[in-house]
Amino acid sequence: MKKKIYAGVLTGILVLAQAVTVFANRPVHVALDGFLQELSHGASLIDGRSMIDAEDAEALFGDLVLRIDATGVDGRDMLPIRDVANIMSLDIIWDDENSLVRLSSANADYSLLPQMASGIQPTISMTYQAALNLINDRDARLIAMEENMIILEREQREIDDYLSDNSIRGRARRNYTVAEVQVLRAREALRNQQQVLEINEGLIRAGNELQLRNALADIGRTQLDIVLLERQLLLEERSTAIVELMHELGMETDAAQRDARASLERTRTNLENLQTAQGSNRLTLNTLLGLSATAIVEIQGISWTIAARTPLEGHVATQLANAPNLALLQLDLDFAEYIYFSYDVLLKSSEQEDDYRYRGRRQDASIVIEMRNDISAAERALENATNTLESRIRSLHNDIEALLEQQAIAQGDLAVAIENYQEAMLRYMTGMGTWLELERAKLAILNHEITLARLEINLGMLTLLYQRPYLG
Repeated sequence: MKKKIYAGVLTGILVLAQAVTVFANRPVHVALDGFLQELSHGASLIDGRSMIDAEDAEALFGDLVLRIDATGVDGRDMLPIRDVANIMSLDIIWDDENSLVRLSSANADYSLLPQMASGIQPTISMTYQAALNLINDRDARLIAMEENMIILEREQREIDDYLSDNSIRGRARRNYTVAEVQVLRAREALRNQQQVLEINEGLIRAGNELQLRNALADIGRTQLDIVLLERQLLLEERSTAIVELMHELGMETDAAQRDARASLERTRTNLENLQTAQGSNRLTLNTLLGLSATAIVEIQGISWTIAARTPLEGHVATQLANAPNLALLQLDLDFAEYIYFSYDVLLKSSEQEDDYRYRGRRQDASIVIEMRNDISAAERALENATNTLESRIRSLHNDIEALLEQQAIAQGDLAVAIENYQEAMLRYMTGMGTWLELERAKLAILNHEITLARLEINLGMLTLLYQRPYLG
């Protein structure tokens, strides 16, 4: 009788021990920044501690985890996930209901894009400002302008010396000689040229910045598309492998197999085309910077978030008053008027038509007519440029408003994609969904993130042009 009792107790203890063992070693899932991680060997709850296979930990987090002491479990090296989190500076939360370890980095939850790298190691790194300085320093136009400015300043001094020596400023204008009037015009022409050079220098520098921004924007947009297609390609390769296997088992049709293969090939071709385009974009940047075609340049400190736009009407008024391209046309008009009105010293107009005289001698009226035409042409050019600039500012404003609306829609789409991924993750953890469905839901998040990133680049470029509409 006692033997039966002992046997029954021993059996109960063994059953209880088995039950405890099963519960204590239950499998767990690991999510990093909201995304469920695919583990080759898995993770388990062992004696109340969440443990991950050392190979999985190394694949996810790199060699740094090898510093953690491993525990042998059923022939596998297991690492405490909390120790992994500590060494990787990750926050850790245990979700008992879903047997889920949630790890969080500095990266926002459900944000894939910051994790995606270009995969290209740069050979040259420089700041955005250093790149801009490099372009300006080697710009032949700016170098020539500096040389011309030196010449103009020397000529200006010579004219000032002449005027000072001849005391021209102390006499009435009507007593100026022809030579003296010509000197005065030459001095005004020099001042005009100096102002033109100064304005053009600013325009060239602003244009160089626009060129650099355009080159970086092209690289940024193309890189975003490459990231998306690379992710899509991995997913399609896995999906096609499944279709191939099912086809061998007679569970998929020939048409399904052909479609999967064709889709995979299209994605590969599109990716190759994008990579070729990116090579061309990088070559454009290198040429702009004056660097070797083989150099891989990384520009640091580039931001597409530019200072906030000023209100439309105030910005229009400011630009029309100060835009450099209008200032250049205004200089043309001012100089044309100066030349015309300076002729009142030399030419006296009688009441008779086309009768111009200098000190009693008749002069050719075509000279004055030509000057009047120059003034009219300068007035028309200024008016046309003013209308064009105002129209461009309003068009840029409308384009920016449209992009802001698209941005709001894209942010809403991203929020929906995140909710869909969360639902897919729960289905997968409960055995009701596949890993492929989970990856597709993750791809949808990346797609919306890339849409937002492209919009950010486009908004940055449009805002830059809105601030400097004369560059367009």
